[in-house]
Amino acid sequence: MAGDELFQKGLKAQKHVLGEEYVEANIAGSDEFMMTFQRAVIELAWGYAWSRPGLDQKSRSILTLGILAGLGRFQELGIYTNAALAQRCQRR
Repeated sequence: MAGDELFQKGLKAQKHVLGEEYVEANIAGSDEFMMTFQRAVIELAWGYAWSRPGLDQKSRSILTLGILAGLGRFQELGIYTNAALAQRCQRR
């Protein structure tokens, strides 16, 4: 899969999980230097890992929450907890 295709796939997944407003704000706040990192994260973490088949969204979310809690990444844990709750509310 080409880099731009992986980026677009990852961007779509990231917006679905974290919310379009959050993702757009992060991208808008990135200068050229930081956009290199944004692109890498979106392509690899979201385009490759989050978008691949094998696990449903609920399983990916609970695994992510467990990993972030175990690593003590509490700021990110809050972001992903809010995202998981928002996804749950949208499904009702």
